[in-house]
Amino acid sequence: MDEGETPARVAIEEDAPFRDVFSIGDVLSSCYEIKRLLGAGGMGQVYEAHDRALNRKVAIKAHWRHMRAYSLRKEAQALAAIRHPAVATVHGLGEHDGAEFVVMERIWGVSLAEHLGHARRAKMSIPLAEAIQLLSALSDGLSAVHAAGIAHRDVKPANIMLAPRGRVVLMDFGIMLPEYAVMHAAPSVSPGAAHLLDVYAFGVVAFEVLSGKLPFSGGPLGSVLMQHLRDTPATLEALRTNVPPSVSSLIASCLSKDPSDRPQTMEQISAALRRAPRVHDPRTTTPSSRFSVLVVDDDPSCAELVAEVVRDAAPNAMIHVVHDGETALSHLRRGAPDLMVLDVGLPGMNGLELCMYLRGAGIAERMQIVSISAAAQSSDVSILRQLGVRAFFRKGQGLVEGLDRIVREICALR
Repeated sequence: MDEGETPARVAIEEDAPFRDVFSIGDVLSSCYEIKRLLGAGGMGQVYEAHDRALNRKVAIKAHWRHMRAYSLRKEAQALAAIRHPAVATVHGLGEHDGAEFVVMERIWGVSLAEHLGHARRAKMSIPLAEAIQLLSALSDGLSAVHAAGIAHRDVKPANIMLAPRGRVVLMDFGIMLPEYAVMHAAPSVSPGAAHLLDVYAFGVVAFEVLSGKLPFSGGPLGSVLMQHLRDTPATLEALRTNVPPSVSSLIASCLSKDPSDRPQTMEQISAALRRAPRVHDPRTTTPSSRFSVLVVDDDPSCAELVAEVVRDAAPNAMIHVVHDGETALSHLRRGAPDLMVLDVGLPGMNGLELCMYLRGAGIAERMQIVSISAAAQSSDVSILRQLGVRAFFRKGQGLVEGLDRIVREICALR
């Protein structure tokens, strides 16, 4: 969606409780201009806004107007006391037209739910080393939250953002929807030990990250809840043979029915994950000595032009050409090239979304990215730069010269 576009909306009666909290173009507190809707849930909506005073993008979170704002303020105050990469920075609180809102750091990345979904559709598992690193970052984040005296209470893949440079960010504290509450529901918890709910939910998330499957699923929600209460899930080692026994045992203990049998702190989980043996993923490829380039462009003539420029600048380069984001993602999961030349305006998963996904999911982190486009908005280019894209060129005049220079620079550094 372009910066100036207004998201499509469902027609809702004016007195309906779930009408949009704010409108595109609203300016909150004479400072925050609402640009687009990022998402909505059972408790409210999250918008992207432009901070006019500091010239930056921020996220604006607000509850539905018929809901009390107390929990929103309580969450904001709790999060503002935590200084940790796993928690989005809170910039402030405000009120507009009777609706309270929280101004937060805008997180660029992809949710763990999306990451798992992509892996599932590609019939691939998350590489084991990546999975353990992700879970270590998540456990460290929950440890910081618990140290501040609060519990998340809704740890699930949709509430975990994967941001660039391996950052894992917890979102939506204490906001629960029935279906997710059941899928990640702890069987029981002692009074005053809400953090053990998070330990159990962490175990559910870890089980899915490592195996690609939920420990309990299938049938109506009531049936799934009964499985949480009564059944023992399969062992991770039975579902994925290269999971270290110590990690399998750790996650099994997190899923214990009796809270006293679970790890009592997230620090214990973090320490156990740090002690996990180094693992080798059988799909890991040995880097090639030849310069490799992936060209991603749905225009065959432009893709061929880019390939020709690369061949002229690096005659021995290995060049692969694909025409859509999903195919590019599958290619990158098998091994990262030295350089990807990425068209922003791809069909389906566009170039910006692909780049955001790659950086958030930690795929091909050492790969250089050059973006090209015939009609990218300045806001798109700004986001690409935040995501670490090395250069951006518009299709047409200057593309050949600029790309030739970049290819030669990268080759010279190998």
